[in-house]
Amino acid sequence: MKDTFIKIFKYAGDYAKLRSKEIKKAAQKERCTFFGTDHKKYLEALQKTVQEEEKAYEASSNTLFDKLCITPELFERSQ
Repeated sequence: MKDTFIKIFKYAGDYAKLRSKEIKKAAQKERCTFFGTDHKKYLEALQKTVQEEEKAYEASSNTLFDKLCITPELFERSQ
């Protein structure tokens, strides 16, 4: 069971990467406008990107779990 969940998490991560390509591209443009000029805004842009990527990962995991009929209870038991 452990190996199965490890594979599911890998697939969720891969799926999240696919979904977040556009997020990364837009974030790179935003960060570049602040690079070397406004360190505070640059850091804020980085933090915003991390939060958006975390949301994308969570959404991807939820989508994958739903499609595989993995309930939150089953997931909690597997940990």
